[in-house]
Amino acid sequence: MLCRRLIMNIKNFNTKEKDDFSVIDDCKYLQYWMNDSVINELKVTNNDKYIDIINKLYIAWIEIKGTLDGSKYICKPIGGPLISLRINEFEFRKEMFDYYYNYRKIEKPVFSNINDCSETCNYLTSINKKYGTFRSTCSHSNDNKCVPEFNDFDKYDPIKLIHQLGCKNQSQCNRNEVIALAQNSDETQVNEVSAQHQTVDVNPKGSTENGSSKTILNVALPASVFFVLFPMLYKMTP
Repeated sequence: MLCRRLIMNIKNFNTKEKDDFSVIDDCKYLQYWMNDSVINELKVTNNDKYIDIINKLYIAWIEIKGTLDGSKYICKPIGGPLISLRINEFEFRKEMFDYYYNYRKIEKPVFSNINDCSETCNYLTSINKKYGTFRSTCSHSNDNKCVPEFNDFDKYDPIKLIHQLGCKNQSQCNRNEVIALAQNSDETQVNEVSAQHQTVDVNPKGSTENGSSKTILNVALPASVFFVLFPMLYKMTP
């Protein structure tokens, strides 16, 4: 099941134009999703077994890549730390990348319903509590569990988004949503489709087992990404 979804999404990326740089971060996220699924869907807790499975999937991805249309975009697997980190180190790195991935989407929000702002504020509040750890661990470190793209901790400080969205004032948060909805009335139909799937919770219990880690993929995410990534990223309930 996991392997089939991985193959499907690698091939879906291959339908994009070769110079479509808008899908680069989504391609990167695919490998984070793959690793996270090994831990949380396959329930792998042993580090040796985890790394063995990840490396087999990585090799399979390389083989699939060789069958793709070279004139289209090819989502390439990331080697290095993502195929060698232990489980707890990967979970730390994934939570950092989740926030890095989400930041640009939350920064210019287009909320699909009145609950989105509250959900996003809850997410930002949980990240704000951990941000000091991210900063102290990774500001002056080349540790493999740190996300290399995350190179400016002041720029990505969640407190900026908390103030921007008015998260500490729920009425202001709701007012901002109404403004966003009014400004984007032309996208209503797309947002309604997106809203049906709401927040994609890669791991409902949280990558670090604290119940607060989510990837807010529905925030300002283009409809095209939903069609590509949603079948892959949605955590189906048994």
